[in-house]
Amino acid sequence: MRIFDSVMTKIIDNMPILGTFLLILITLIVICYKFLKHIIFELKKAVDDFAKAVQNFKDRDK
Repeated sequence: MRIFDSVMTKIIDNMPILGTFLLILITLIVICYKFLKHIIFELKKAVDDFAKAVQNFKDRDK
């Protein structure tokens, strides 16, 4: 993490606009990743529930 901080500090000192843009971009990627992980987890749970419901329906017909 210390290496990342020093690299970002050098970029921001030399090129303020690019450095700020990179910082915002990285922050957005991290936030989006957390949301996507949560959404994917919820979707997976919904698919599993649907699969169980289909299986129960098939078992009931037998």
